[in-house]
Amino acid sequence: MAGIGEMLRRGREAAGLGREELARTIRISVSTVVSLEEERWDDLPRPVFVRGFVSSWARAVGIDEGAARDALLRSLGERGATPSQIPVVPEDTGITVGGRMPRRSMQLRGFHLVAAAVVVIGLAVVLFLFGGELYHAVTGPAAGVSAPAPSGDVLPGDGVCEPEPGCSLADPEAFGG
Repeated sequence: MAGIGEMLRRGREAAGLGREELARTIRISVSTVVSLEEERWDDLPRPVFVRGFVSSWARAVGIDEGAARDALLRSLGERGATPSQIPVVPEDTGITVGGRMPRRSMQLRGFHLVAAAVVVIGLAVVLFLFGGELYHAVTGPAAGVSAPAPSGDVLPGDGVCEPEPGCSLADPEAFGG
């Protein structure tokens, strides 16, 4: 009976994948792919991680996951590991190794993007409608604009021609120029 390493290698080859391509697909190192195919257990992490690698590998190449797990348990059993040393991971944890993001997470991400866009658009509308008034309320009157004289009197040199001989509206000196 072929061990897990042989089963994984045959599945990879049947799927037409090289070691590097499979490693990228299931997001493990090429050295881990080689160690699994050659059943070099001392070069691999704890069995719970190996079990996850084998499940991801099986899904990626179309091998029956149950058969792959059974072969892994047999191979680890031959190595001397007891079932208590091989942690059992619940089947439907929502965690995938090398897979896509779960659909619910993608929906939440989309909701957050829409909410952020609504807030930004709302701020832009408020600034457009009230921005000038808010700016002037904070900074005071615009630069270069003088306030009227408090007494209402016309001050000399303010550009108003007083009725005196020789004063004309065409005279630039009359307007402080």
